Amino acid sequence: MSEKIIVVGLDGATFDLIHPWVQEGRLPNIARILREGAAGPLLSTVPPMTAPAWTTFMTGKNVGKHGIVDFIMRQPGSYALQIVNASNRHSRTFWAYLSSLGKQVGVLNMPMTYPPEPVNGFLISGMDTPSIQSRFTHPPELQEELLERFPDYTIETRSFPLMYGPRQDPARLVKELIRSEEKRYEVGQFLRSRFPCDLFVILFRSTDLVQHWFWKNLDPNHPHRQPGDEQFSQAILQVYQHMDQLLGRYMSEVKTLIVLSDHGAGPVGDRVVYLNTWLRDQGWLSFQSNRLQRFRSQFLTKELWRMWVWIRSTVPRRPREWLLGRFSEVRRQLPSLFVLSDIDWDRTRAYSLEVRGTIWINLKGREPKGIVSPGAEYEALRDEIAQRLLGMRDPLTDEPLVARVYKREELYHGPFLNLIPDLLVVWASEPYMPLTLHGTLSQRKYPVEILDKRQLAQLTRPNASHKLNGICMLWGENITPGAHIEGARLQDIAPTILYLMDVPIPSDMDGRVLSEVIDSQYRARHPVQYLENVLDMAGRQSGYEMSEEKQVLDRLSDLGYI
Repeated sequence: MSEKIIVVGLDGATFDLIHPWVQEGRLPNIARILREGAAGPLLSTVPPMTAPAWTTFMTGKNVGKHGIVDFIMRQPGSYALQIVNASNRHSRTFWAYLSSLGKQVGVLNMPMTYPPEPVNGFLISGMDTPSIQSRFTHPPELQEELLERFPDYTIETRSFPLMYGPRQDPARLVKELIRSEEKRYEVGQFLRSRFPCDLFVILFRSTDLVQHWFWKNLDPNHPHRQPGDEQFSQAILQVYQHMDQLLGRYMSEVKTLIVLSDHGAGPVGDRVVYLNTWLRDQGWLSFQSNRLQRFRSQFLTKELWRMWVWIRSTVPRRPREWLLGRFSEVRRQLPSLFVLSDIDWDRTRAYSLEVRGTIWINLKGREPKGIVSPGAEYEALRDEIAQRLLGMRDPLTDEPLVARVYKREELYHGPFLNLIPDLLVVWASEPYMPLTLHGTLSQRKYPVEILDKRQLAQLTRPNASHKLNGICMLWGENITPGAHIEGARLQDIAPTILYLMDVPIPSDMDGRVLSEVIDSQYRARHPVQYLENVLDMAGRQSGYEMSEEKQVLDRLSDLGYI
């Protein structure tokens, strides 16, 4: 194994947990990295979501350039939604660039890499892979060899997000998480021996998954906590300790190790925000006034949802697959039906997709029934919505609910800015930020609800969510021991890796080299070089087959991402 650099992604990992556990001596290898290497927070995308965040890492570019805004995107000229994958990415990855320079690379389990792109080495796509029946490896012939050697290889840990169902055992699910990540490590070791690389990139998802579902077990003050939850208070720590062991193994095998997360994590409180209901109360959104039509719309959507949940949770596998296949086209529309089905577009100026803290303007020429004119009217409406959002108050404490509202161009730029929502909300008090309750119709009585203990006990949504600050740690050759990273962003990692590999950095990358953590002697010998006029890739737009989209839709829904 000959890698110059190994990059380990710990999805959703946070220093909020790491630093206390390091102080307690529970993470010895991470403690060594912090002592002998460089570390600091890593700013994610807004909103801090897996799909745009990891894509920003792998391209070194902002969302407006690479075009991956979320796991879902609006279909052009429509209010409907579609699932996205790597074919919707409009920027080249840094490992594809290294391949073009003759470097050998290996990539394992990164999100938004399906269908796998050709590289000089190997690439095994991640959670956007529909199933192991899909073509998820490059080179293509590697798939048969991989599955023959590892017949129990999985794309994502199965059934984990349904842990609060009556047939689930949390202890078993934590063991399953650790076992699946150990298998991922073994697969990586096999691939590294099979394809010697200059660079190896691997993602472990267990840190994100265990935090989503076990934060309430860790935190005795969590509003979702129920009697008996303290029994699994060590679940998150167990996963982090396993990751610590894996990092120790990599440290013994490589000259330079980079560890990062795509975002941080923190608990979700007992507040639920319905942005479309808030927009209704402000006079910017109208629901259908025809009571019969509205009832029919809501009833149909609610019954479709109940049918889908019943089929997935009750019906045996073979008839379940047959039934879901018969309703596949309807199921593709469920996310948009569930949120937008009862909106009166002729009287609506702004709306939310209700799965993120984002707002779209119903713009003429973009939306099929847009009523807001581009230019002055559009800008005035965005300003007014942003101002009123900042005045949104918690119904119990009267504290502000919103910390900041960004216009999309304040954060992003590039040819795909139009794919980004018009307004992006950053909630106040991130540790208890309000979230849309997945599985609800968009029209509610009140825009903010406080859930009681009974309602919280019935929830199957995650009890922790994403925060803006992830982690970044660099250790080994040419890294200054004890250096602190200041102001790092996800797009800075790609140019830093390229610099450490002593290759020119494409000038169209948005990130900077984190030179403050790199040894001064290395910097003196290797001035930063840029490569001008880089020809970038266009989105391949191969998309999913209908049956494949069904599988990815189920996975993202289980995770609470859509």
